Amino acid sequence: MGQDKNINSEEHTESSGTAEKYTEPAANTNTDTASDSNEISIPEITIEGIIPADIKLRIFIPSRAVQLPPLPLLGDYGFAGDNRSFDYENGTSRAEIWVDAFFNPEPDNIISVKELKFGQSEKYNASSLVEVGGKPWWWKAVRTNPFLNTEELPYETATAVVNYDTLSVTGTFDSLNPTQCLKVTFHINGTNPLEANAPAINGDIDLNLYYSGDAVNYQITGRHDPFPCWELYLNRQLIYNYDASNSNPFELFPMQQQLIKTEWIILNK
Repeated sequence: MGQDKNINSEEHTESSGTAEKYTEPAANTNTDTASDSNEISIPEITIEGIIPADIKLRIFIPSRAVQLPPLPLLGDYGFAGDNRSFDYENGTSRAEIWVDAFFNPEPDNIISVKELKFGQSEKYNASSLVEVGGKPWWWKAVRTNPFLNTEELPYETATAVVNYDTLSVTGTFDSLNPTQCLKVTFHINGTNPLEANAPAINGDIDLNLYYSGDAVNYQITGRHDPFPCWELYLNRQLIYNYDASNSNPFELFPMQQQLIKTEWIILNK
């Protein structure tokens, strides 16, 4: 069973939220269903007279590489990370969902997907990875050839399959609710295509939106694994972030999760 952390509005600012660990049981649905391929490309929808909300969810490993101690089922090797901090558009991600969401009661015209993809996975021999001073035990760099000044290459690469079960986003519009609430739901169940025994990155997050005058109000609920880092943007503003620097990859296993629950917050203009 998992452990949850309840994140309330007092732990969020108007522009962003952060998550911390908690101890109450909750279920985790880590599976290993993804393997080999790429991203789904969906043409953008333009709806005249309706202003969309720009929404982006990115999940990333902050180090250049990550490595667990040698384990019987996982072997002695490591994987590439994204080597970055929180950023709306720069750098790579383990998974990324980017949509326009329209305040439109027509169910077929609520979500326009701009990007729905997993980042490429890269596998390294343990001998290709080195420790980084002042960083957690799992945080690694890739060894550099001193003569060529180039990093050693991974010995295997692959990209997880995107489908409804592994990476998806849906939108619903409650026209009967006095707030005319729009709900955008993100589902992430991304496995490592290079290691069948590795746990998945899991998350299910709801972003609820409504207009009050010309101001956008939002509320975030849901849960996700405590590793790696998570960031959610609304109209290019960071509204939720989880920093996994003090976590570790073992927390991808079904032991604990982060629970998110905010009050309604007005988006800064």
